[in-house]
Amino acid sequence: MDATKCPLIKGKTQEEEIQICLNCPFPQCLLEIPESHLKYTRDPQIRELARQGETTAELASIFNVSERTIQRCNTIYGEKIL
Repeated sequence: MDATKCPLIKGKTQEEEIQICLNCPFPQCLLEIPESHLKYTRDPQIRELARQGETTAELASIFNVSERTIQRCNTIYGEKIL
């Protein structure tokens, strides 16, 4: 299992990883998604977590991307969607 692909379990103990995986907020496990498709599955997940109240800084930390990337994910054609 390549835990580096999942931002939620990066740096966690095996026990913590198991608990996080059992309560995963994502509709599909990031560990099962080919690397080339991660961006296309990541953006909807970012939007969903943003709707649930996660801040831009929290999302950037979870997904290991910049806050600007998070802002871009929540914008379509220059119009903020969240």
